[in-house]
Amino acid sequence: RYGYVVYDYDKTNIELRKIVYIEKEPDSKVCKIHTTSNTYLIPGSIKSVSKILDDRFYKCHRSIIVNIEQIEFYSMKDNKIIFKNKQELQDISRDKKKELMRRVRDIG
Repeated sequence: RYGYVVYDYDKTNIELRKIVYIEKEPDSKVCKIHTTSNTYLIPGSIKSVSKILDDRFYKCHRSIIVNIEQIEFYSMKDNKIIFKNKQELQDISRDKKKELMRRVRDIG
C-alpha cells in the first residue's frame, strides 16, 4: 500500500512498508518522514500525516510515529528503539512504553 504526500510541491508516492518513522520538526508545521532510503520533509501535523497510515504504525510520543514492522529491537530499560536500518530513537513516552513493547512482541 502507498501513501500520497506532498513533497517539494509535488504529490509523492511513499510505500508505507518502507517508512521507518515520522517525526514532527520542533517549532514548525513540518513533519519528517524517514524511509529506508530517503527522508522527506512534508507540510502538516502528525495528526494529518497519521491519516494516511495503517495499523503497523504506532504513535509512541506526541511528535513521533514508528513503523512497528521496521523495529529490530526495543529496550524498555534504556527506552531505546533500534530499527532494522540501524537508526536509533529514544523519545518514547512513559505511558506508551508497555503498549509499544506488546506490539513489537506481537510482530516478532
